Amino acid sequence: MTIGLYGQGTKPTALSVLDEVGVGGRAGAWPRTLSSGEAQRVVLARALVSDPALVLLDEPFAALDATTRVRMHDLVRALRHRHDAAMLLVTHDADEAIALADRILIMHDGRIGSEHRVELSCQDRSRGLAREEFRANLLVEIG
Repeated sequence: MTIGLYGQGTKPTALSVLDEVGVGGRAGAWPRTLSSGEAQRVVLARALVSDPALVLLDEPFAALDATTRVRMHDLVRALRHRHDAAMLLVTHDADEAIALADRILIMHDGRIGSEHRVELSCQDRSRGLAREEFRANLLVEIG
């Protein structure tokens, strides 16, 4: 499986990053044989293999089932900390933004309309009154 590395001596690096995202055992698989979750993990591996300072994620979990989506949220959080990379996530899902973001920017007419700091604990991001109040405020603003 090619993940954006070419040349001699790149195979160990490729295998390492595939292991890191949980698909090392599928390194020899054809892309069409991967599940949606596995394919998204390969996309993350491709993004991280060059050790970038910034990773852009545009609706990366939209095609995943709920269980796989939650697992991918956990993986992205862990990878962000491990790689010390900034991540810009585009999503239309308020719950996903609350779960993953430190800061939420809401677009209005193609411009940043507002900014919200997510100052919830890890536990509060998934449940609780503070989360529900924060979510309700976001949804009102989104319209």
